[in-house]
Amino acid sequence: MNISGLLVDTEAKKIDADWFDSEVTIRRTVVSVEAPEYVSGTFNATVMIDNVTDFNTGQFDLIFNSSVVNLTDVKDGEISGKAVSIFMWNFVDADTVKVLVNMPMGVGVNGSGYLAEVEFEVKGEEGEKSKLDISNELLVDTEAKEIDAGWINAEIRIGAVVE
Repeated sequence: MNISGLLVDTEAKKIDADWFDSEVTIRRTVVSVEAPEYVSGTFNATVMIDNVTDFNTGQFDLIFNSSVVNLTDVKDGEISGKAVSIFMWNFVDADTVKVLVNMPMGVGVNGSGYLAEVEFEVKGEEGEKSKLDISNELLVDTEAKEIDAGWINAEIRIGAVVE
């Protein structure tokens, strides 16, 4: 940010001042789980990413209540029209899946989109809830440096939308 200006006193005389430029970060990278609040049958949750620069690789664990929902698949993501590949995903235990995503070696992508689309099937009864929590998260840029990000979880409930 470049700044300059003029200061004057009550008699309209110029006040000498030093003006210093600065740098401002508008927004940081945010990763969030987006899912319908109320679910039945099968549904998808999307791991969204917003405002990322030079993204190359990422990992996260997605934790859920396996007596309420069952994870059936994890599909590739997309950031600003570029595919984000699922390198691998596997169950750590019945309630946790580890997901590794990446761009081709040395390729970075800027912008917003989603890291992965996660498919679930409902196992529980109407009214039961499950959090969809992210942990052990890491985003890395093209220079192998960690990308600072905020991570936001979600919660689902089995049943019809209550009006």
